[in-house]
Amino acid sequence: MRNLVIVTGVGMRAARRFFTNTDTEDILELKGEHYKLNAAAGAAIELGRRGHLVYMLGADERNLRLIHEHLMPPDTCLAALDLFDRAAIEGFVDQIEALAQDTEAAVHLVHYAGISELKVPTPRNTIFLEPWETPPGAIPEIVASNTVTWLNLLQAMRRVFNRQARTKVIMISAVAAIRTARLHGLDAIQKAASHSMARTLAIDLSKENIFVTEVMPGMTDTGFYDTDETFEAVSLAAREYGYDYSEETFPLFSAYKVGQAVSFAIDTDAHVREISLIPYGQWPHLGA
Repeated sequence: MRNLVIVTGVGMRAARRFFTNTDTEDILELKGEHYKLNAAAGAAIELGRRGHLVYMLGADERNLRLIHEHLMPPDTCLAALDLFDRAAIEGFVDQIEALAQDTEAAVHLVHYAGISELKVPTPRNTIFLEPWETPPGAIPEIVASNTVTWLNLLQAMRRVFNRQARTKVIMISAVAAIRTARLHGLDAIQKAASHSMARTLAIDLSKENIFVTEVMPGMTDTGFYDTDETFEAVSLAAREYGYDYSEETFPLFSAYKVGQAVSFAIDTDAHVREISLIPYGQWPHLGA
């Protein structure tokens, strides 16, 4: 049976900085402009390469169409969907039910949420801030983008999941979910919320044969680190671990690496609870 995999949060950013100590296969060049794919896009592309039918969800339909046109199989589906809008989600699930019946596919879910849609302004346009300058109003918004959206979609998808023998649900969070660092408060808060939710859901949903996996990548070349402020803040945190990063040695990996981990969790005949992966050269995580 073929799998239909819904991937949320698919997107890309304009490339502002080019690192030399990373792979660049997921930098897309269009009409002289360069774009960096996010982790969800990496997952969607890798799943498509492995023969899964992919349904990409994201905030920017133009970006979704560009990714579809240049990097995805022709039968890939896409939609710009507000995951805070329950009525819109219910309509989407109606479409998924019909598509699953037409294709005789089992439906699985990959959820990703980042900060690209954060509406609360932050100093110097970065989330790596001293506690004294961190805007408290950013916390509920950034946590909701990771958790409320996921729960909205899960609750609406239950009627689909309960019609099949087994479902896999993947949350892409980050290693910041379980170990923070200097100036990483907002980043750790948002990912820790999704991490705790994934742990709870793994227990609560397994009895319905819905198996939750959390994929926790380290620093990925998605454009997130391209600004001077973010690059300098992360470099400062690294120095406290004895790592002296420069633009030539800043350790990132491709969004496709995240996609490989997600695809493994989907494809393997087992319940993979957690995968943490970091690029070579990044400072230690998880107490390692």
